[in-house]
Amino acid sequence: MLPSKLINQIRFLPYRAIRRIGTADMSCVLGIKTSQLHTPELEEEFRFVEITSQNIREMRAAYPEFFDERQAEQLTTGQFFGIAVLQQDELAGFAWLGIGSIPAESNHNGDVRTGLPIDLPADTGYVYNVLVLPNYRGRRLYGSIMGKLAQRMQSRGVSRLILTTDVMNTSSLKALHRMGFQNLGRAWLFRIGPISIAKYPPTPVFGSVRFGK
Repeated sequence: MLPSKLINQIRFLPYRAIRRIGTADMSCVLGIKTSQLHTPELEEEFRFVEITSQNIREMRAAYPEFFDERQAEQLTTGQFFGIAVLQQDELAGFAWLGIGSIPAESNHNGDVRTGLPIDLPADTGYVYNVLVLPNYRGRRLYGSIMGKLAQRMQSRGVSRLILTTDVMNTSSLKALHRMGFQNLGRAWLFRIGPISIAKYPPTPVFGSVRFGK
């Protein structure tokens, strides 16, 4: 029997080929009620730090590949929130969450032309730009970050989370299903030259979450 990783590579070969010559995105849409979220406790050697408009400038200086001026501006709006995980003073991972209407620029798979705007009800947060640095993978930090975001947003009445993940990112999908996330559909777009085709989950999904096109 072929290993599952190889099966996925064969299954998504056309997708990978189109990404080389044009624009392509295939993302799974997942959601969960925070009361159903199963996440591990953060190991003692790590600590959470909220990303704020004050400390993001220090983070930008230390990690310019991960933090930029646009994020600093977003933090002043009250619509976007960030959480970082540190081991001592070293960055191990981070995630961002938005509420309200999320612009396409904050939801794309490496190419701004694949951006997908999302309109959220007041009780739902959109998790995006989640990253655990390579040296810290396999420590369940992804789940710990998700749990901290959910806890952080409770005071704002956010009781549900939604996110998108590339269909080939099997490690993230496994982690999300382990936490209790449910599949809500897929969003995909293919563009080669002037030819473009796309499909989005029927809206609304997850109650009243709406996707733009």
